[in-house]
Amino acid sequence: MALTASFGDMNYGVQAGIINGDVNPMINLPPERRETPPQPSIVIPFARDADFVDRGTLLDEFCERCTQPNARIALVGLGGVG
Repeated sequence: MALTASFGDMNYGVQAGIINGDVNPMINLPPERRETPPQPSIVIPFARDADFVDRGTLLDEFCERCTQPNARIALVGLGGVG
């Protein structure tokens, strides 16, 4: 029966049975995240739609609800209009 090492729910690392020789484990951690995301490096210009109808209060409510933990929002409308 092989011996193993277990790390519980965080099951990563070295798990080995019978080893005949040296073991040199290397664990590469992901790079640290920046506190703020970088600014976009490009802006794609597009013509403004003269027929655009601003839904400011609706969009504000949408954005406010999206900031809540585990928020879910469904938008319904005709295809191609949004």
